[in-house]
Order: sequence, then C-alpha cells, then structure tokens
Amino acid sequence: MTEPQTPTRHSARPEDTAALYRVASAIIEHTELDELLQIVADSVAEALPAERIAIITMDIPNRKVLRFVKGGEGVDSVRTVPFDELEQGLSGWVLREHAPALSLAAVPDPRESAEVQKRRADTNCGDIIVVPLRYQGKTLGTMTAINRPQGRPFGQQQVDLMMAMATQSAVAITTANDQAQLRREIEERKLLQASLAHARDEALESSRLKSEFMANMSHEIRTPMNAILGMLNLLQSTELTDRQRDYASKTEGAAKSLLGLLNDILDFSKAEAGKLTLENEPFQIDQLTRDLAVILSANLGSKDVELLFDIDPALPAVVLGDAMRLKQVLINLGGNAVKFTQTGQVILALRAVAATQASVRITFSLQDTGIGIAPENLDKIFDGFSQAEASTTRVYGGTGLGLAISQHFVSLMGGEIQVSSALGVGSTFSFTLDFPLGQTGFVEVMQPTASALAKQSVLVVDDNPIAGSLVHRMVESFGWTVDVVQSGETAMQMLSSRPVQTAGEFPYSLVFVDWQMPIMDGWELTWQIRQFAQTRSLVQPTIIMVTAQERESLARRTVQEQDMLNGFLLKPVTASLLFNAVVDATAGKDGVRQSKPAPNFQRQLAGMRILVVEDNPINQQVAKGLLSARGAAVTLAANGRLGVDAVAAAAPQFDVVLMDIQMPELDGYGATKAIREEIGLQQLPIVAMTANAMASDRIACLEAGMTEHVGKPFDIGQLASLLLKLTGFQAADT
Repeated sequence: MTEPQTPTRHSARPEDTAALYRVASAIIEHTELDELLQIVADSVAEALPAERIAIITMDIPNRKVLRFVKGGEGVDSVRTVPFDELEQGLSGWVLREHAPALSLAAVPDPRESAEVQKRRADTNCGDIIVVPLRYQGKTLGTMTAINRPQGRPFGQQQVDLMMAMATQSAVAITTANDQAQLRREIEERKLLQASLAHARDEALESSRLKSEFMANMSHEIRTPMNAILGMLNLLQSTELTDRQRDYASKTEGAAKSLLGLLNDILDFSKAEAGKLTLENEPFQIDQLTRDLAVILSANLGSKDVELLFDIDPALPAVVLGDAMRLKQVLINLGGNAVKFTQTGQVILALRAVAATQASVRITFSLQDTGIGIAPENLDKIFDGFSQAEASTTRVYGGTGLGLAISQHFVSLMGGEIQVSSALGVGSTFSFTLDFPLGQTGFVEVMQPTASALAKQSVLVVDDNPIAGSLVHRMVESFGWTVDVVQSGETAMQMLSSRPVQTAGEFPYSLVFVDWQMPIMDGWELTWQIRQFAQTRSLVQPTIIMVTAQERESLARRTVQEQDMLNGFLLKPVTASLLFNAVVDATAGKDGVRQSKPAPNFQRQLAGMRILVVEDNPINQQVAKGLLSARGAAVTLAANGRLGVDAVAAAAPQFDVVLMDIQMPELDGYGATKAIREEIGLQQLPIVAMTANAMASDRIACLEAGMTEHVGKPFDIGQLASLLLKLTGFQAADT
C-alpha cells in the first residue's frame, strides 16, 4: 500500500493573504458565527482554489454534528454527512490525531475505509485536505477542501492556508460559544433574579400576613385572658376559704399556662425573625422552683408518677437572668417529661457545678422514666413543628414547638440542651448556664419559731428510695439528724427497737410519712405511731404527710384522720417548702399554710389619679378593681373620644392615662395625638395598655406619642411600679 504524500512548504501567495484578511475583518466586525463560517468557506474555496469546501462543527463527546457550512462552486454536490460516517473517512483520522491530512486522488489513502474510498471515486473527487478546527487544546470540528480531478494539485501551501483559516475559525467558534454561554448565563441570572425577587416579595408578603395574623391572634386571646387573670387576681384579694383560694390559685395557674402557649407561638415567630431578646433581672431560685412545682404538679393528674425536685443546697439565693424564659424552658421540658411518663418519676435537678464570688454555673436536668426516644429520632426533636415520630402527636398531642423554642432560649443564654434517651427506659434533658450573682436584699426573710430552729431528730418513711433520699439530703442541710426507711413495717420495727434517750421522749421529734405505700399506707402508719406514743406515754411527735395527692384528697379523709397530722406537704418538695411545713406544724397550724395579710405596698398608688381608656366592660372592671385596690382613684372612658374629652375637662389633671389601642369612635393612636396636639399636654404620661403585644406594636405606640407600652394581660405589681416610675408619684398617707 502506498503511503500518503507528505506536503512541502511554500511562501504565502497574495490570494492567501487576501483570504486571511477577509476572515480577520469579519471577526473584527463581530460577524455572526454562521455568516463568518460562510465567509471562511468561500474565501478558502477561492484562494486554494477548491471546488468544494465543508466546515463542520461538532459535539465530539456526544458524537453529534452541530453545523455543516458549504462553500465553493460545487457546493450543491456537497452532502451533509452524519458523525458516524465522518469518523470512517479522513475526518475521523484528523479528529483522532489532531493533525491536518492531505490525500491525493492518484493514491488510495489507507486512512479511509474501503467504503469511503469507493464513495470518493463515485463522486469524482480530486485531492482532499482535512484540517482540525482546534483551539486551546480542544477540537471543535473539521474543515475539508476538495478539488476537481483535473484541477491544480493541493500541496503544503494549501494545507498551511487552511490551517490558518481553521485557527481563525476555531477562535471565532470558541468566542461565539463563550458569548452564547455568557448570554445564556445572563438570561438565566435575570430569570433567577426575577424569580428571587418574586420569591422575596412572596416571602415578605407571607411574613407580613403571618405577622398580621400573629398580632390579631395575640390580641384576640390576650383580651379575654386579661379579664380572666384580672378577675382571679381580684377574687384572691377577697375573703376566701383555704380550699377556695387553692381553686382560684390553680385556675390562675391554668390560665397562665394557656397564656404561656400563646407566648410559645409568639416566641417561635420572634425567634424565626431574629427579634427575640432576653431580660437580665435578679430572681430567686427558690421562687422559680416553687412556681415550677405548682405548674408541673398540675400536669400529673391521676398518673402514677412522682414529681421530685433535687435542688443543690449550695445554690445561691438570687441570680441575674431571664427568669421567665428559664421557667418557660423548664416548663416545656418538665411538661414533656410528665406527658410521656405513665409510671415512675420525673426528677428536676439543679446543681451548682462551679462558682466564683461573682457568678455561678448551674446544670439543669429533667430525668423521666417515660417512653424514651429512638436514636434515629434524636436529631429532629429540636426542629420546629416536629416530634419524635408521627404517632406521638396522635397519642400525646402537642405542636412540636416547645423544644425548638427551649433550645433557642438556652442558646441565647449561652448553653445548649443535651439529651440522652433509650426506648422504654426514659430520657434526660440537661443544659448548663452561667449566672451572675444578684443582690439578696429584696429576698423575704422567714422568721421561724424557736422550736423550728432547734435541732430535730427526723424519720423519713417513703417507699420510693429516690424521694426518700432527696428528703434526707434536705433535712441534713438544716443540720438535723435523719433516718430513712422504705415501709411502714420497717418504721414501726425501728421505733420498737430504738432505746429512748430521755424519759417520755419519742425516738424522733419529727416524722415525714409518705401517703401511698404498699401494705401499710401513710394513714395506717400515722395511726400506729400515735398509738405507739400513747401506750408508752411518750410525747407525740410532729407528723407531716408528704404526698403527690391533691389537697382535695386530704379533705375527703375523716376529721379524725386529719387531726392525726400536724402538717401536709405536696410533692415535689423543695427545702424551703419542707422548712415552711415544719415551721407551720410546730407553730400549731393545721398543715395548710395560711394566707399572708395584704402587704403595705398594695396601697402604693394611694391618691394617684388614673384615667383608664378601655372599651371592654370586663377589662374596665379588672383595671379599676386592681388599681383601686392599690389605692388609685380611677376614672373610666369607654372609647378614645371620651378619653380625650375626659382629659380636656380634668381639673386637676390626671397623673397618668392608661390607653387601649383598638377602640370604636377613636382608637388609642388618634386619642394620643389629640391629647398631645389639640390639648397640648406633651408631658402627661400616656401608657398603652393593650393586647397588641408584638414588638412592632410597642414601637408604633411610642412613635404615636405614648410614653410606654404594657401588654395585656398585665401584672398589677409591675404596672404599679411602672406608673410610680413614670409619674414620680408619692403615695398619700392612708
């Protein structure tokens, strides 16, 4: 087989230069690619000269022909060839070798298949040149020139010209492709920007609608809640029996829990918007645990579950922080623990893990013996609106917001909630926070009796070893001696075998007895202890019943049974509650702590003239009742217009105006504007007292000229303090 001819080089001809100039000019003038390739094809055909020219651009990885541009006098005889067929001929060799190829008509070319050689003879082809369209190491296609059988033979000069043209064409193709890609990217970016703008507008509108809905829902719920809590507050300031006061207190606790649910939803919305901030005020840890005891024990119902508190006696009395948010976290965690526990116990533990003269580090943990959480679900329990599994919502209910909000609160406080759990065993949620120490000056100091301060010898009888151990630790923290047993039988055996140190003295001066124990319950044990002391002529010990039962259960016992007890203590027990129970019992009280007399500060508003502008009759009654109880002289106005008239006619002028926002005739904003501009009272304190409790509502009130904003339901103590601060008022002597 004869080898293909090797072309020889020659100097450039004028026609070659002219052809290159035409192509360069077209490129400079930014001629469209298809038109440019046509100019190249025609210029090459004229300069060689060649009968037929074919410029083919390809998508080589996908084996596709993209463009097939024809030129020369024999253009009509040029057939569009698919990629597979091109690959069998000279073009295939050029694509593989990335080199030009010259094939002379007189010599069969081994680089072409037999079929291609036959087709070449049938189509009366002369010499053929095929060069690659190649730029920056990438092959974009081929350029082919075919002359007549009787035409001037092709040589190296023609190959050089075609290579120059191919390079120019490859640059143009690459530039065009880049520009096309750039245009596509620009269009895609424009579409993306338009889409993002549309999505942003939709998100802003959705956020606006959500905020509007949250504000409306907050207002609609807070308005009746203000009435409920206010009426309960007024009710508890009247003459009540202990049972009635207990009912009222628990109703108030339930109402506050409902308000807490609303706050959860609002807090989640604020957290999503990054607008949630924390307070930093002094609070008592003991008061925090007392509040938790009331709220969490109310969740137990009739469950066979003991709620226990394990509070480190080394904790300081007062720390600085956001007590409300911390309580909200512990209520969420404790409420979940109670909800998912059917038997056993739920233990809230507070531990001082590190302390300095200025701060304390406290670890909080909630441990339960509930259903537990599967390992695969632990990662998602802190996501909003989700629970451990779908069936949880069906069986136990809930929004799935509590843990998400709690984690956010703890994160803002500088900690992170950790969880460990096992299915069927229970769960433990814990977190650690640092608190600056607060001043203890405002802490109420107990004045216990002398007998309560005296050293006690204590017996604790509780079948729950954990509960018994916790009481043991509390009693020891008072410096008293203590023994713990887990059954009534064991307790009686100890009493019988223990020698009497002093004639007539009972072995223990103080006995804590659990109510519900197997075989011998607390009532039977109490009777036997009383009989034991009586038959031996011993001084009767102080006996305090400790139980998870409600006080109503105590009332259902006979008078004789109740008379056996010196005190009654509900679980969960804290050290202060236990100490108070001992104080009451040794002072001869009946075990239910008496109501404290109204402190003097309840007349702190005596003589203050207050105008309440409020359209809701019940809220009018609540505001007037609570403020009057503090000594204020209260005037009511049923809408903004009447409020403005009352201010205009007042002589002497009111000390402060409490202004609702949403009212008929004239709303709170309009009424404030009229007082400021029409009447000209720029310094008169005007406090927005409204169910519109969002941060944006407060800003709107201040911008409207109001002095301060108080959300409903309001705390009368906090409101009174604010009014004194704003007015500088000194209460009249009463």
